[in-house]
Amino acid sequence: MATPLPLVLRWGIISTGNISTSFVKDILLDPPTRGTHDVAHKVTAVGSRTIEGANAFLDKLHIINVDESVKIYGNYAEVYNDPDVDAIYIGTPHTLHYSNAADAIEAGKHVLVEKPATTNAKEFRALVALARTRGVFLMEAKWTRFQPIARAVKGIIDEGALGAPVMVHADLSADFDIESESACSINVGPNLAANPQSRA
Repeated sequence: MATPLPLVLRWGIISTGNISTSFVKDILLDPPTRGTHDVAHKVTAVGSRTIEGANAFLDKLHIINVDESVKIYGNYAEVYNDPDVDAIYIGTPHTLHYSNAADAIEAGKHVLVEKPATTNAKEFRALVALARTRGVFLMEAKWTRFQPIARAVKGIIDEGALGAPVMVHADLSADFDIESESACSINVGPNLAANPQSRA
């Protein structure tokens, strides 16, 4: 009996910064090396604010050497509307996540949005409702959920060996060297995410 071919998930990448670079490097690793045999990933489109930015992104990753069919767009709308894209990865600054994700969902695409998925809970609830309405998958890029240690801890909790959980605390930290960051950095600029008025 022939081994079934893996599902090839065709990605559109929105934004070409460092986090998008890391994401693409990860998905282009050979899936069987991670014990995955039923899915493979392919980048089919890249959207940046400029064509030059998208080209530089691909050059940096050497994707063109792997597959010359990757489409390059100088905007995001064309990626959302590309019929050869199944899922959108959103790596823009977090203040844009809500509108970028909503546009991708409206175009009928599955969405993986970088964390934080939105700047407030109201926006995320609106995205969830929209994804349900459009029948597409939406997820925040919380890769730690799938790490072996996280699965092991969940297994211990599910077994009940420790009793019922009464509190869970999680923390994500990094040294951003904020003292040397510009005031317009998303890591320190409160105006980039402090607007209490939801766009939802």
